[in-house]
Order: sequence, then structure tokens, then C-alpha cells
Amino acid sequence: MITFTNKDDNKQFISINTDENANIDIIIQEIRKQYPSLKQLHIVFDEAEILIPLETGFPYGFSLNELREYIKPIAAATISHFAVDMDTPTQRYY
Repeated sequence: MITFTNKDDNKQFISINTDENANIDIIIQEIRKQYPSLKQLHIVFDEAEILIPLETGFPYGFSLNELREYIKPIAAATISHFAVDMDTPTQRYY
């Protein structure tokens, strides 16, 4: 699980959770190919999760539902949105 620091408090992210057998590199390549705007963002990941930062006014070019549909044939994944809350044990507020 990715952990955050105080500088991340109140920042928002899209989370793509996969099982540990999924190839995270391929998923990132595919979503950057489909959504070129993501090439400009610093996407954070570990062996089972990809985090896409949500920046105010940034032209993403897709909705959360569209991203869910696009990921379905690539990998089994749960896609959600959360904000960082350093006062919460999981550091995440859904």
C-alpha cells in the first residue's frame, strides 16, 4: 500500500487496485496511450496499485466510468477516487 506524507494531505487521487499478478507497467503504458494527457502527470504505483493525481483544471479527457470500462479488458481492477486525510488510519477518505 502506498503511504503519504503531510504534504499530500487533502490531495485527491484516482486509485486503480489490481491483484498482484497484474503487470502494472503494461496497465500504465496502455492508459497513457489511450489518454495522452496522463503523460504529463507523475503517476505513482507499487506492485498492486496505480495512483493518478487529480489536479484542478487539468484536462484529463476521460471520466472515471470511462476509465473503468477501458481497464476492464486489460486487467481485473477496482477503480475508485479518494482524498488523502492524514488524520485517518488508512490515510484515505473515500
